[in-house]
Amino acid sequence: MKLGPSMGIRFSTSILSLCVLASAVVVAACSGHAGVSPTAEQPQGGTCNGQTSAFAHPQMKPAPVIGGCPSPPPQWQIIVDNPGNNTATSYQFTTSGNATPLATMGPSQHLSANYGIWYDGDTGDFFVADASGTYGNTLNRYNLSCLEPNGQSGCPDSTLSGSNTGLNSPVAATENYGQMLPQGDEPAYTLNTGGTPAIIAQLENQGGNATPLYTIKGSNTGLNNGRGLAVDSDTSSPNFGAIYADNVSTPKVMMWLPSAQFPTPAPNQVINVAPYKTISGSNTGITDPVGLYVDIDGYLYVVNASSNKVLVFSPSQSGNVAPVNTITTGLNNPYGVAVDANLIVWTTNDGDNSIRSFTNGHGGSAVNTTIVGSNTGLNSPANLDVRISR
Repeated sequence: MKLGPSMGIRFSTSILSLCVLASAVVVAACSGHAGVSPTAEQPQGGTCNGQTSAFAHPQMKPAPVIGGCPSPPPQWQIIVDNPGNNTATSYQFTTSGNATPLATMGPSQHLSANYGIWYDGDTGDFFVADASGTYGNTLNRYNLSCLEPNGQSGCPDSTLSGSNTGLNSPVAATENYGQMLPQGDEPAYTLNTGGTPAIIAQLENQGGNATPLYTIKGSNTGLNNGRGLAVDSDTSSPNFGAIYADNVSTPKVMMWLPSAQFPTPAPNQVINVAPYKTISGSNTGITDPVGLYVDIDGYLYVVNASSNKVLVFSPSQSGNVAPVNTITTGLNNPYGVAVDANLIVWTTNDGDNSIRSFTNGHGGSAVNTTIVGSNTGLNSPANLDVRISR
């Protein structure tokens, strides 16, 4: 477990660090950055048009390109935060057993108490939030070469940190892959547990000591002792753009819908609003929520650590409702969850330092693969993400 008996986070401070999208060959449109008019919040496409990113980093190594888009190497299929030894390890979807990671990053790559992670499936870039320790209160951005054996010396590419950011013990991080903001970039989010609990929204490619786009915090929000954060990036979902966070002290999962509740927030606005909807109660099975994830169909996955379950809810569900699917087999004090394009569910297990995958996240799930053993490099694994080309 990452938390003590009082369910308090075991670390005290954090830094946030964000890396910049780089390489002269990295195509902004792979994430929807190019060829889009910066109008109001709009769904974005994932096509590549061969344009050069405005965020190009001159020191980044050229990335392999297929059809105009960078082609991430195979170790970018699964990436896992290991706060037990301040590392991030990567694997392929086909990895199983006591396998050595395809690549490992460590403290020298700006990792300390790294719990939050998300993966940009189109560009191969990924982001890691450090909650405490040497690099606490940072969000780091890493480029395609950072998991290569000889490519780690310049990593991360950039960092978001400093007093203006509002970052304070970020324990989870994600972005909305499907939404283009007027600024010409997607929104990214961190769940912060230090001070007054808050969800902070920033531009995905923002670095330095920048102020937030907006912050969700205050007595009306219900945020308290959270560990999970997720965003619905499914443009066909009725909850497109929804932000999900959990509350361990009063077990529940809360959702805010920016398009309905705060469609045009002022820069750096503090938004103290109640959730748009909440999932909680005895029928839900939510008693100890940890990791959260929303799949490509808008289904919400809730890791309930103490009962060794992953609870799955459809996009339309709210209130005191039973999950549409419950995954239980082989879970051992689970923490993180991610779901690939084939609805394979991937979970980390703190109890036995493992990763397990399950078929068919929407129902009838069965154990698919297990990565476990002394060679895996897994050490108190927390959040993870998987590559989904969008």
